[in-house]
Amino acid sequence: MNYVVSADGMKHFPVGPAGSHASIFNGEEHGIPAFSLMLAKIFPGEGPAWHRHSYDEAFVIAEGTATFTIGEDVVEASPGQVVLIPAGIPHSFVNSGEGMLRQTAVHASPSVTIEWLEAPVRKVVGAGDTARAGDAGALASNRDRDDDRQS
Repeated sequence: MNYVVSADGMKHFPVGPAGSHASIFNGEEHGIPAFSLMLAKIFPGEGPAWHRHSYDEAFVIAEGTATFTIGEDVVEASPGQVVLIPAGIPHSFVNSGEGMLRQTAVHASPSVTIEWLEAPVRKVVGAGDTARAGDAGALASNRDRDDDRQS
C-alpha cells in the first residue's frame, strides 16, 4: 500500500476559467473505500455549478472565504470551519473572498460522483491530460443565481 499520495498524481477537475481546480482522490483506487477527497484551489469569484451527490459531503476550509448555497440556505464559511452537505441536497459554492480559497471536500463514498444540475464549466481530466473548455456560461449563470438568493 502506498501511504502517501501526491496531488500531482491525482485526476484534476477544472472549476473555472481562471485556473481554479480540484485534485480528486478516489479512496477505492488506494485501498481506502470509506471516503474520497477533493483538494481544491479556487480563485475569487469562481466555484462549481449547482450539483448534488448520493452521499454526505463535508468541506474543511483551510484558507479564504466561501459562500455556499445548500438547498435554499446560504452560508458563509472561513478557515477552521466545516460545512456539512447531507446526501441528495443540491449545492454550490463560490470563493467570495479576495484571495485564494483552499478547501478539502470529504466525500463519504469510495469515489467522487457528481450529478450536475447545471452544466459544469470544464470536464474532469486525468493527471497530465489537458483540460477541454466547456460551457463557461454555466459558471456565470451559477454565480448570478447565487447572488439573487443572497439578496
